[in-house]
Amino acid sequence: MSHLLVIGGCQLSLERNAYDSIEVIDFKNKQISELKQKLIHAVRGPTAHVINNNLWVIGGCRAQKDHIKECQILDLEDAEAKFISPIKLVKERSCHMSAYS
Repeated sequence: MSHLLVIGGCQLSLERNAYDSIEVIDFKNKQISELKQKLIHAVRGPTAHVINNNLWVIGGCRAQKDHIKECQILDLEDAEAKFISPIKLVKERSCHMSAYS
């Protein structure tokens, strides 16, 4: 793999002004760019996985004490295709880790 995705984040302290952007770090070409696609919910502290060219952005928070339990799914091959999965976390959460198996 020669790419790393940087998803969301926040501009200010105390989890304020979350980003809806996704940056791509290209190690091979030593470049950083931003995807044209934007997240449905601006978010910081989610976990994420790429599964079958779909980016799953799971949980996170929009602002201080505003945690989400939705899974945002973006099709990395189709800039227009994105939706909220019907699968939801049991608890609203952010700053967590996950593993795909």
